[in-house]
Amino acid sequence: MSGKRRSNKRHANSKGNKASQSLPPTLETQQDNKSTTKLPDQSARPLPNPKLPASPIVKGWKLLLQGVAVVVPLLLAVYVYRPILQVNSIGHPHPYSDNVSLTLTSSGFPISNVSVECVTNKVIMANKFTLELHHIATLDQYDVPEVKTGESFNIECPLQWYVVEGGGLGYYIWGRPDLSPHHMVIPFRLTKDLPVATTNGRPMSVTFNDLSGYTVFPPTAVEGMITVRFNWKHTRFTQQRNFRVIGHPDNNGEFSWVSAPESQELIPDAPDVNGIKLTVDQSSGDFAFHLKRSQ
Repeated sequence: MSGKRRSNKRHANSKGNKASQSLPPTLETQQDNKSTTKLPDQSARPLPNPKLPASPIVKGWKLLLQGVAVVVPLLLAVYVYRPILQVNSIGHPHPYSDNVSLTLTSSGFPISNVSVECVTNKVIMANKFTLELHHIATLDQYDVPEVKTGESFNIECPLQWYVVEGGGLGYYIWGRPDLSPHHMVIPFRLTKDLPVATTNGRPMSVTFNDLSGYTVFPPTAVEGMITVRFNWKHTRFTQQRNFRVIGHPDNNGEFSWVSAPESQELIPDAPDVNGIKLTVDQSSGDFAFHLKRSQ
């Protein structure tokens, strides 16, 4: 009897254990579980970094850098493809002309509305007479609507002056006096071997039908400036190039021309101490005349 009771008791205990295992957790048990659950550490998370608004100075620098990034390549392209005029040849057009002839080649951007101005700066005649002109003898003699890239064009400028003297009278003549009877001249006369101006300095037109009674003094040195003005094609942008030229007669008596930098000094006056120097200035549209014996 005792053995059976023990087995029943054991059986009852096992049933009680199973019942206790199947019972729902009490409130106390739930609180214990919650207390043992670990939540993530909020302090370990990095705090968000709020973006501060950019100051006007920073915004200005950004806009400036963006503008530079656009403008600099554009300026570089303009510089690379800008029109450039180069002298291919310089000389005189034919043996019977003392004019200077330039052949220019255009590279880069095409050009249009090309005009040329020929200016005589200084002339020495027979190493005795000196003529110095301050932008007086000017000739606009060339005009072309367009010059394409790689094309060449020729310029011819009369820069020589001569002196014709006889009978106490003298004339500074623009151009060779034997090629045409009509000339632009600056007259003077010699009084007691001293030059005296016969006009107020303004050049005048004179016709020489016969030069047999005069002595002609040809140029022995000439200096002039050839100014070329043009527009970049399809634009209103105007550019100017100056070409300084100096001429001397060679051993055959023909004029030989060379190109010279603008910074070079003017050719010296005539070496003859008894020579005559004429200086002509222009001021406010009026001509000033200065004629004196060379010192």
